[in-house]
Amino acid sequence: MDGQQEQQLREWAAALGDRDDPERRAVGRAMLMMLDEISMLRSRLARAIEAEREFEQPPTEPLSPPAPAEDEQKTATLRLRDRIRHAAERHPHDDE
Repeated sequence: MDGQQEQQLREWAAALGDRDDPERRAVGRAMLMMLDEISMLRSRLARAIEAEREFEQPPTEPLSPPAPAEDEQKTATLRLRDRIRHAAERHPHDDE
């Protein structure tokens, strides 16, 4: 339904709402309620589509931190090795 068709339906609904017959007035009100609901659903759908598009776009920033430089990796390895050695010296175990 395009905008012109919706406008035509709203005019018919308003004309029915002005009738003396209670059934026709009720039909006019029902048509207006239905048209309002359609309008609201279209808005919700447009927002959902926009949110989906934003969600599907690739991120502008990398997801993971850059890999550490080789020197940093060596330093981290040495630190870990030193901590293990220190812990082993503090808690000797007897294999005897």
